[in-house]
Amino acid sequence: MPRGFSENQMYLLQEKLISAAFDALSSSGVRKTPVGDLAKSAGISTGAFYKFFPSKEALFFAVYERTEESLKKEFVTRLDTSPEVSKNVIRDVLKQLLLSEKMQSFLRLMQKEERMYLIRGVDPAVVEAHLQK
Repeated sequence: MPRGFSENQMYLLQEKLISAAFDALSSSGVRKTPVGDLAKSAGISTGAFYKFFPSKEALFFAVYERTEESLKKEFVTRLDTSPEVSKNVIRDVLKQLLLSEKMQSFLRLMQKEERMYLIRGVDPAVVEAHLQK
């Protein structure tokens, strides 16, 4: 009987899957990224993928949530480190963020076709909880 993953292994593999999904956004997007490719990137089988996420869409939704949170934190941090917060500073910080690779990947996820494809495979309760945040 195969042994399961330790708690630490589960965490590390989940992080690898999230990283692989983020990378896949640039090259192929949600629709065109097979679960097998994501699993291979993490060094696990396709079947083992489902121990971590109930669907490919759920994985990409996790990427979406992390990216959104990261961008919010980055925006606030940049504003907090500015000696003076003015319209120009806010404009410059937003411009830097909008041009970042992280934001570009995030915006790809937000395209209507990708967003609708993504949402259809995510538990509605998870989407609702996200919207409440």
